[in-house]
Amino acid sequence: MQVAHALSCGVVQRSRHSWARLQGTWKSSRLCASTSSSFPTSSAPPPPDPHAYSSKADKDVITIHFVDPNVEGIRRISAKARCGSTIVDVAKAHGVDIQAACGQKLQCATCHVILQRPTYDSLPGPGVREGDLLDSTFTLTPTSRLGCQVRLTTELDGMECVLPDASAKGSVRMSLDQPRPRIEKQWTGVAAVAPRTVTGARSSPPQETMAVHKLSEAQKKIDDQRNLAARLESELRQLRAKSLNDTKDTNANAEGSAQGGDDNLAKMKAELQHTRIDVDRLGRRATFSDVIGLEEAKRALREAVVWPTIADPALFAGVRSGPRGLLLYGPPGCGKTMLARAAAAEMADKATFFHIRPGDIMSKFYGESQRRVQALEELVTESAPAIVFFDEVDSLLGSRDSPGVAEHHRATTNALLAWMDGFSTGDERLFFLGATNRPEAIDEAALRRFGRAAEVGTPSKEARLALIHHLVVEKAAVHGHRTDLSEADLGTVASRTDGNSLADVDRLVRDAFLEVLRHLPEPGVRPGLRPEEVPPLTMKHFDVVLSQSTGTSALQKMFAERARKMKNA
Repeated sequence: MQVAHALSCGVVQRSRHSWARLQGTWKSSRLCASTSSSFPTSSAPPPPDPHAYSSKADKDVITIHFVDPNVEGIRRISAKARCGSTIVDVAKAHGVDIQAACGQKLQCATCHVILQRPTYDSLPGPGVREGDLLDSTFTLTPTSRLGCQVRLTTELDGMECVLPDASAKGSVRMSLDQPRPRIEKQWTGVAAVAPRTVTGARSSPPQETMAVHKLSEAQKKIDDQRNLAARLESELRQLRAKSLNDTKDTNANAEGSAQGGDDNLAKMKAELQHTRIDVDRLGRRATFSDVIGLEEAKRALREAVVWPTIADPALFAGVRSGPRGLLLYGPPGCGKTMLARAAAAEMADKATFFHIRPGDIMSKFYGESQRRVQALEELVTESAPAIVFFDEVDSLLGSRDSPGVAEHHRATTNALLAWMDGFSTGDERLFFLGATNRPEAIDEAALRRFGRAAEVGTPSKEARLALIHHLVVEKAAVHGHRTDLSEADLGTVASRTDGNSLADVDRLVRDAFLEVLRHLPEPGVRPGLRPEEVPPLTMKHFDVVLSQSTGTSALQKMFAERARKMKNA
């Protein structure tokens, strides 16, 4: 016992002396590293003389550069190293912050360094163990190696080693392409205990193997049943806990449901405020006098919406009371939206105008669309007298019996229909205006709610001529644009635009005025060019534009379909 105690004390004493010597070596190496770094101090000793090595030793000594990006200013250390040593050996000798926690036994990746591409390509490839350890570092790069596995040679003279980022140093991750085999329980056909053999009796290996196989299958079935029972029991516990939590949440929500519902409704009303039209901020303000033609549609709009809104309620009471809505239908670009804009301008000071698009009502969350209809109803009622304009009304009030109609879309349509003809007092003075180019897609109940419909059809030659005259003669003169066209020329343009909508004619006239600018002599449109300096619009400009313009594709398809139906009839 005394001998063992003395031996252990001697080992401890020698370990302490060894540790003291290591600390002294580390301090001296740190001092030498600071001397060779890019931050010398006045108190540091002078650098060693490079000629101190013998001529034979100079051949075995190379220079290696360490770059540490973790200090301010990027520290660079150049050190002399013997061939045959590793990067970790040189780093320890010169105080570079590279550790080998495993003692260079290839059990960690703490000595990870980043090499330059030429140096990396000149080295032998990493082994399997080194590759696995490199895969476990966050700072892994295409040129990463472990410093303890790189032996210095004369070909590596002047190599540069970059230390990884210290913030990720020591972190471990799994490589994405590293195999992760799934471990499963498997039963082999060999028994765990060798069967006893009776001396003198003949064994039957096939029968014993079959018995072992059946036993393993039975054991597997038992394990499967146990696993299934455990899983079902766990799911049952989860369902019971969820049911209990749902009951508590229901009781808690029931207490604050009224307040929460009112808050949500107020929030939706605030979101729908943008549907209220401010006539002063309209980009293209128009009146009924600006709408060329469409006399029947304008008369129907005045009688069904404008007059009942601006007049005294007693005037349209009793037998003079009419429907509370109007549906404008017809091909696109013929003036339906412009009529609604003119109605909004006519009643700017007498009623509130709401412009409702499908996106203002429809929501991706089930039940929220109906809530938005309720919020819109309250907002419009508070602003009465009011006019609600449904643009593309076939998207909101489409047929509920069509195949493929979603249940939430059908519920939203029901909510709108109930609002348009619900149990109201009748004193709100609310009027509904709709526009569509697909009247056949609207639900029959919605058609009854509007009560009256007016077709905004394709413009006649007289309507096209009136629009061209208004744009070319009257409006152009107001803005100083010159024209050189006779009434016969305007009639020719109107005749050649057969099949075009009013929007097409408007675009045609604007393109003709642009054609004048296209033929200006160089440099063309220059800064400060005035309208009176531009040549007048002539018939040749219309000829160029008419040769490049056709009616809208939607109108052409509609005309072809109507012609086919009339031919079949």
